[in-house]
Parts: sequence; C-alpha cells; structure tokens
Amino acid sequence: MIPFIKEYFGSLAGMSAREQAGTVLGILLIIVSAIIYISSKRNRILLLRLANDVLYGANNFCFANYTAAVLGIVGCFREIIFYFRGKKKWAESRIWLAVFLAIAFLTPCVQWAVQRKVDLLQLLSAFGTAFLVVGLFCSDTVKMKFLVIAGQILYLIYQITSGNVTAAVCAVMSIVSCVVGLINEYLSRRAGADGVNGTSKRNQNC
Repeated sequence: MIPFIKEYFGSLAGMSAREQAGTVLGILLIIVSAIIYISSKRNRILLLRLANDVLYGANNFCFANYTAAVLGIVGCFREIIFYFRGKKKWAESRIWLAVFLAIAFLTPCVQWAVQRKVDLLQLLSAFGTAFLVVGLFCSDTVKMKFLVIAGQILYLIYQITSGNVTAAVCAVMSIVSCVVGLINEYLSRRAGADGVNGTSKRNQNC
C-alpha cells in the first residue's frame, strides 16, 4: 500500500499545477458521488448533484476536456431548475425535461462532428444521461434512484470502454449510493408503516 501511495504522490508531483488541481477535484468528485443518493430528501439530492456537476466541470476544465466541462455547466443549470420544481411555477414545465433530454442526445452528434467520425458507443453515455435527466426530474426519490441506477450502468459501460477511470469510479459510487439510498427508503417507510399499525392497534385496544 505504501509503495502505491509513494508512486501516486510521485506522479502528482510531476504534474502541472492545473493538473494537480484537477486530480484533487477528481478525488472530491468521487467522494461526493458516493453520498449523493443516500438521502431520501429530493432537495438534498439535487444540491449534492449540483456540487457534483461543479466538481465535474472544474475537473474536466483542468484537464482541458472542454466539452465535458461545458456539460458540467449544463448540469448545474439543470439541477438548479429541477430544484425549484414544486416551488416555482416556471420550473414545473415539462419543456425543461424535453430541453435537457434533447441536449443529452445532441451531445454525441456534436462530438461526432468535431471528431469527424461516428462513435456509436457515445450513445451509451447519451442514454445514460437521459435516464439521469428523467430521474432527477421525478418527485418520487425511489423512482429517481432506480432511473439513476439504469443510467449509471450505461454510463459505466461507456467510461470503461473509453478508459476513463475517474468517471467509471464515480459511476460505481453513484450506483452504490443509490442502492444504499433505496435500502434507507425501504427501512424508513417500513418503520413508518409499523408505527402506524402499532398506533392503530393501541387505539383499538382503548
């Protein structure tokens, strides 16, 4: 373990200041990914997603991956709009859902145009993002987490084939976070149901 740590920090020392910042942001990105979906509160999830998007955009900017950095900015706008769903009338419109779904599927088209080649694997990322968009738009956090899991599985496959280790680890952490969150939701709802049943029985005894 110690030789690995020495090797890691040795490679970090050989990076530029910008790359070092990107590496630190990548570590923070993994940590945030691991806790996003544990909560059963939609607002808290969206705020953590917002933090995740900020870190994602900044991390990619540091490594000069400007397309991904722009997608991080788009994600920030998306999370802010979805956060106000249920609070502001303008945020209720399904037009926002259509807009962000359109962006998800237009992104690979833009990348194909820039790269001058068609990479069908990028559709995995597009469909993964689409599941994420629909999930985050949902008011029900259980449905949200199932949709996010589906999206992150597709995203994970894409990142593995692309060799992006940080993004792949983030996808795994997000899936684990969703699973833990679903277990938490199940236990909370079961405890609530047991409490209601217990109260009903006591009332009947009275």
